[in-house]
Amino acid sequence: MSGLLVSVEMDKSEKCIANILSLSGNGWVAWKNDSAGPDRHVEMIFEFDTVRNFSAVHLYTNNYFSRDVQVFSKAKVFFSIGGKFFNGRPLSFSYMPDTVLENARNVSINLRHRIGRFVKLQLHFAARWIMISEVYFDSGESP
Repeated sequence: MSGLLVSVEMDKSEKCIANILSLSGNGWVAWKNDSAGPDRHVEMIFEFDTVRNFSAVHLYTNNYFSRDVQVFSKAKVFFSIGGKFFNGRPLSFSYMPDTVLENARNVSINLRHRIGRFVKLQLHFAARWIMISEVYFDSGESP
């Protein structure tokens, strides 16, 4: 089952600007970060119809580093049943930077069968831009 993005929120303490861009006819959502600081990130919250058991999330992301676009450096994934509180320890995922191949790529994160109806992704900037064209969840019904 795949999830649809229902809201995109930027950390209010950061000066992130969301822009919708188009590259070669493919749709991308891009976030630009001009701010300084160690915790620069974008937040996305996904809502599902029912409580799900999540095994993975796949993000199709751009790595056009010569234009200051890179895959996020780190992702944190939070889960919630009601959507108001994202308690519990988040899953953390670090991505090793690639400054050799500028290809867009799929980045998969193991979600270890976490349970929730809401999933919050925090993507931390590795460069000035993060560009995502698709987010897909592997999940099943929760017992």
